[in-house]
Amino acid sequence: IDKIYIAGGSSNIKSLLISVILKKKIYFHIHDIKSNFFIKVVLLILSKFIKKIFFASKCSKNYYSFLSTSPKKIILRSSVNTDNFNVRKKKTKDFKVGIIANINPDKNLELLIDIIENINDKDIKFELIGNLFFSQKKYYIKNLIKLNKLKKKLTWKKNILHPQENMRAFDILISTSKRESLPLSIIEALSMSIPVVSTDVGDVTYVLKKKKCGFVVNAEIYEFINIIKMLKSNKKEMLKYCLNARKNVLNNFNIKNYKEKLEKELI
Repeated sequence: IDKIYIAGGSSNIKSLLISVILKKKIYFHIHDIKSNFFIKVVLLILSKFIKKIFFASKCSKNYYSFLSTSPKKIILRSSVNTDNFNVRKKKTKDFKVGIIANINPDKNLELLIDIIENINDKDIKFELIGNLFFSQKKYYIKNLIKLNKLKKKLTWKKNILHPQENMRAFDILISTSKRESLPLSIIEALSMSIPVVSTDVGDVTYVLKKKKCGFVVNAEIYEFINIIKMLKSNKKEMLKYCLNARKNVLNNFNIKNYKEKLEKELI
């Protein structure tokens, strides 16, 4: 093996270290925008041995701007295989708002709770797909225990490995996050013709502006509520956003284009 491509970024420090010891040509792909001090120091030291560093978002590249100037730095945004994410089929009369987020402070699910409590429309239902890990139980008990009291409006599904089937029932996807790089769930939802309403985090704005297929809002209750209600009531506007969503991914975030760009850089 002459070249080693390492995906995952800061979580794969061991692979990076071994590749440096073996004196291979290293191509390193970083997806996150959050690391502890120790990881940052190790990455800084090892980065001068990397040939090229790929970033899943501009936000991620900016976060790791301290890395060595030796490797070429390339933004290669997350993409999906559109063949695996077919256009959704509506099966119920409820207007379903989906959110995909594990329980942690970055996801700002306190805002989700406020939205659900104040939306005042019995036909709007919410579905949360995400796990509660042991390390976040104290945070959950202190800040998010209300999730269990919203069962009439919210379905919380845990331990879902492949959420595509669940997502097909969504009318829209929302993201209330405080910090992200580029959530793959947003690209997946758009691929299934599901419009997105999100806070301005990571490269979300870049994605939604490539072809208008969603909304970027402040982390404010009624900004979310007003857009959710508008899309529910305005079928013509909703259809436009649905059609644009799929087109956007086909043209700009398709795994085939991603593959071609990556292969060129690995030559």
